[in-house]
Amino acid sequence: MLEAKIREYLQNKAEGKSREELKQDLHITSGEVLHYERKFRQALLECLHKEVYQPSRIARKMGVPRDSLVSLLPQLNFKRNLRNYQREAEIGMRLQQHLTVNGTLANRESSLEQSQIKSIAYKFGIPLRTRKCTPATLQALRTADGSESLRCISSELGITVAYASLIMQENAILDEWKQKRGEWKKGTATKPIITQKLTSLLRHYFLARATIESWPSQKTAEYLVMHPKTTFSYSMLHELFSQREIAEKSGKLYSLKKFEELTGIERSLVRIIFQRVGKRSMNTNFKKVVTPQKLKEAMARGAHGPFSVMDISYFLRMQRYNVYNFYNDHSLTAKVDKDIAHPVPNFRVVSQIYEAQDCGYDTKSTNELLNIPLPTIENIITRRATFEPILVKGLQQLFKNKNLSLPYINQSQLDDLLSQKSS
Repeated sequence: MLEAKIREYLQNKAEGKSREELKQDLHITSGEVLHYERKFRQALLECLHKEVYQPSRIARKMGVPRDSLVSLLPQLNFKRNLRNYQREAEIGMRLQQHLTVNGTLANRESSLEQSQIKSIAYKFGIPLRTRKCTPATLQALRTADGSESLRCISSELGITVAYASLIMQENAILDEWKQKRGEWKKGTATKPIITQKLTSLLRHYFLARATIESWPSQKTAEYLVMHPKTTFSYSMLHELFSQREIAEKSGKLYSLKKFEELTGIERSLVRIIFQRVGKRSMNTNFKKVVTPQKLKEAMARGAHGPFSVMDISYFLRMQRYNVYNFYNDHSLTAKVDKDIAHPVPNFRVVSQIYEAQDCGYDTKSTNELLNIPLPTIENIITRRATFEPILVKGLQQLFKNKNLSLPYINQSQLDDLLSQKSS
């Protein structure tokens, strides 16, 4: 039968109280909590080893109520059917007698791993003996000079950091090692400062020396000083800037692909290298395109019409990303662009088909010209009476001109409409 304090603890735990609540109510420490639970697990192991599996009989042997025992089992990770632990109880009793974790039991129980052995030991509260410290391990720990951390030392010896610390503490060498470690750290603390100063002096010398040499040498030195961890060698960078200098002197505009062929550096990296030293790619046009005010006003009106962004970009002869950017900047939205097979397709397709029809193209020629399926062309032509008024009204709104009467517009008309005053 368990002691009175253990029985009281188990009955309180069966009521669902947490460890902190049990410690406060029973005025016990965390160590006592673990001790009580270990005693319960060991008592349960003895019952199972004697083939006592009924909760009522086990409860009588322990001196606790049956209901409390049944509530405790799942809290301590035991299943209700205790017959499942017959094999584990046999191994647990052998562990409790004389076997250690490290090897002895594993050799006899070939079907079990070390992790399974430790799991059984924990389940039944069996404190396993750890392996003894070998003379070689102790000697290695004694001669540690503080230049390596305890993690490195334990890793080399094949033991854990906690075990290494425990051995050093038991042999009164932990404080001595800590003192050595502190002195070593203090001695190496000034090394990074000295290294930084030397690096800074070398950089200044490198840049000063490069200023009296050629332009490729200057740019190579500048890049290496700004990016010391680069994977490019001095010769590769010098060759790249030399080719750049040759191209500039000859008046040729080398592409990034050309630089890649000459130096072996990938074209995307060539562009990045030039940017980092303040140079642009030679054949790139950086002229800023300013959208005329009248086109901006037309785009703003188009947001309230029947057209999508693709339609508006087609009628205004603009790049669609310009229209998208304008709408995003001004918090405007347009109609969603529809698929060509939609019953009411996008209006730029409708406009192109009607323009081709008015120019005398038949359906087959329109199909070859615009690459639009014949059924779609025939459907749009058949429904011209429905689509044309919507299209004309949308164009009148887009260009703010009620004189428009056709469902399409060409470039000359667009120039005239944008140049004259709106009617």
